[in-house]
Amino acid sequence: MPTIQSVLVILLSIAFTAYILYATRLTRLDMRYAITWLIVAAGAIFIAIFPNAIIWISYIFQFEATTNLLFIIAIVVLAVIVFRLTVTLSKLEKRIVKLTQTLALLSGAQSEASADECHLDKDKEI
Repeated sequence: MPTIQSVLVILLSIAFTAYILYATRLTRLDMRYAITWLIVAAGAIFIAIFPNAIIWISYIFQFEATTNLLFIIAIVVLAVIVFRLTVTLSKLEKRIVKLTQTLALLSGAQSEASADECHLDKDKEI
């Protein structure tokens, strides 16, 4: 990778890291998700600093071109991120259903309690 491209990747990764930390500090992004993106940024910096490592790995696994290995790595990383987010989404959906059911039960109990009070008040008037 030419030096200009390496410097550009490093600068973009540092800017991305700064934005992740800023979003985390403002509580827009939870730390467990921020860590994933920080690892991705660190990986990009590693590849920019040590491009020969990727060339060596692609040679060992007999990739025709180094870019093929980079695309495979990117696809796998993004698939892992999507899977983690899908698991989190499923957990949140279950929590929403449980909270909705709890709220409905509490609301029903409150309605019954207020109806009983009204009924008792009418009995006292008679």
